[in-house]
Amino acid sequence: MVGAAVLGVVVLAGLAGCGKDYDLDARRLATLDEYAMADQTCGVEGGRADATGTLTNLSGRDTGFGVIVRFLDGDVDLGRPQTVEHHEPLADGDTWAWEVALDVDDSPADLRCNVIQVVIGDDVGG
Repeated sequence: MVGAAVLGVVVLAGLAGCGKDYDLDARRLATLDEYAMADQTCGVEGGRADATGTLTNLSGRDTGFGVIVRFLDGDVDLGRPQTVEHHEPLADGDTWAWEVALDVDDSPADLRCNVIQVVIGDDVGG
């Protein structure tokens, strides 16, 4: 019983210690309730695979965003994920039209542009 109580105190102290250094403004993965994604397109033109879309800030504050896209031809990865960042904090409720591209040697037969992460934080794009 004493061991369980000591363990509980250690766990609570560890959680309190971790929480005090948490910075809401630091770069992190955005949660689904902090943004809305719309109007996504994926295509090839002039030797470039191109992904576009819009992102609306629903976070309740002005903050930076980044969109990370993976380009695939069927199941074949066409290269490392490509990132585009909003260079200024996006005002709460505002929408940003983003675009990211990847040079391709041959026109992919089955191009897919997957948004694999959305990051948020005041240091995004800074």
